[in-house]
Amino acid sequence: MLEDISIYRDTKRNDICPCGSEKRFKKCCLKEYREARKSGKSAAKLSCFTPIPQLSKDFKEKFTTFYIDLMLFSKQYRDKSEVIIIDDIDQNIQGFIQQERAHFYKQSKEIVESYIADKNPSDDELEILNSLRDTKYDEFFLISKSENSAIIMDKDEQFYNITALHSPFTEIFNLKKRYLGLNTVLIPYKNCYITDGIYGGFDVTEEMNKYFDNVPYTNPMIRYNKKNSVTNIPLVLNFTIGSQVDKFEMMEDTILTKISEKFTKSFLKLFKNQYSHKEQLISSFLRSTDLEKELNSEEGEQAFSLLIGGAPITNFEFNGDNDVINYEILQKYYQQSSLKDSTSKSVYDNVQKNKNAPNKKQMIQSSFYSMLGMIHIDDDLVDDLIEFLKTFNDKEKREEIALGVDTFFKELSDEVGFDISAIYLGSGIDLDFIYHDIEDYREYMKDNNLMTLDDAKQYAFRD
Repeated sequence: MLEDISIYRDTKRNDICPCGSEKRFKKCCLKEYREARKSGKSAAKLSCFTPIPQLSKDFKEKFTTFYIDLMLFSKQYRDKSEVIIIDDIDQNIQGFIQQERAHFYKQSKEIVESYIADKNPSDDELEILNSLRDTKYDEFFLISKSENSAIIMDKDEQFYNITALHSPFTEIFNLKKRYLGLNTVLIPYKNCYITDGIYGGFDVTEEMNKYFDNVPYTNPMIRYNKKNSVTNIPLVLNFTIGSQVDKFEMMEDTILTKISEKFTKSFLKLFKNQYSHKEQLISSFLRSTDLEKELNSEEGEQAFSLLIGGAPITNFEFNGDNDVINYEILQKYYQQSSLKDSTSKSVYDNVQKNKNAPNKKQMIQSSFYSMLGMIHIDDDLVDDLIEFLKTFNDKEKREEIALGVDTFFKELSDEVGFDISAIYLGSGIDLDFIYHDIEDYREYMKDNNLMTLDDAKQYAFRD
C-alpha cells in the first residue's frame, strides 16, 4: 500500500505510529519515513489486505486433523508397514510432519491415489486431497505480515497472500529481522492460500533485503487464491435526500460527514448472497453530481481507483475486518467539495436565496447523493451477480429498501432535531448509473406532476 508520507510529518518518536500498527513510531515507520524523505519516495508498506474472508475454525481444524492423518499414512505407505516407528520418543508430531512431508511431496500423486483407494475419504477430505495435488513445496521469502495474513514470495518472484491456519503470524514470525527465508508448503485450500503451519528458516542476504525494501514501490500483483480470478466490482447506490431549505446546510454536513454506520451495515446485509466473497460500502454519502463529473472521466480514473481500491485496503489495516469504510479513511482518497464550489452550485444558490424567506419552513430543498462500494467475486460468477443486482431495482425489493431507508431517516431526524427525508433511486455497477438514475427520477417527477418529497417517495414504489 502506498501511503502519503504527510501523515507522519508531526509524529513524535514515542507517539503511536499513524500507520495503524499500534506500535511506537520509533519502532515502526520512523526509519522508512526518514529514508523516504531523503529519496523523495512515498513511504510505502506492502499491504497484507485480502478481499477473501478468513477460513472458519471448523475448516482449519478439519484440514489439520486430516493433514496429520495423511502424513501418518504416507509414512506407512513408504515403509510398507501398518506400524509407524519413530526413532526419537521425544519427537513431537510437528517434527514428524516436518520430516515426513519432504518424502510425501516427492511422490504426492501416488500417495494420494493410494489413500483414496484404501480409505474411501469423505467429500471434505477429497477437497483437501485435491488441494494437496497442487501444493508447492519450496523455499519462499516472508515479505510482510499481519496477525491473520502474510505475503510471501517464491523464487520466481510471484507473490502470494497466505491466511493463518492457527497461530497468528505475528507470533510465529516474532523476530527482529525485516525479512525471512522459509521452507514451507503453499496450499490452495478453499478460496485462499494457506501453509501447513510448519516452517524451516534460512537467512536472507543484505542484497535481498535491499531488493525487498523496494518491493512495495513496484506495485506487485499479489495472488489471493489458486484461480486468481477474484474481480473487484464497484457498486453505486443512489438516493435523493432533502430537508427544509433553512436546514439544508446542516443536513448536508450530517449526510456527508456524520452518517451512521448502522445504515451502511443494514445495506450490506441485503447484498449477502452466494456469488460474492465479500462486500464493502463507504459509510458516508457522496454528492452524486460531483462524482459523475469529477470521477467518471479519464482525469478522475486514478482518484476513483484509489477510492474503491485504496479505501478498503486502508480500512482493513486500520479497522480490521470491517465492511464499512468510515469518513476519515474516505477523506484520504476523496475530499468532497463544499456545496458552493460543487457541481450542485445551483442548489447552494437556491438555499442562500430562500433560507431566510418568510415561508422557509414550508420550502424543501433536495439533492442527489450516492454511496460507493465494492463486491469481490469470482470471474465466472460475474453474470450471475449482475442478474442478482437487478433484483434491487424490482418493485418488491425497492419497497423493502425504501421502507428501511424511511425508518432510518426518521430516526436520524429525531437525533438532529429536524426532518431529513430520503428516496432510494437504484443501484448500478458503474458511475454511469448515477447519471441515468438522476435522469429517470427527474423524468418520473415531471411526468407525474410531483412537487414534494413526500409525493416523490412514490418513485421507490413504481411499477
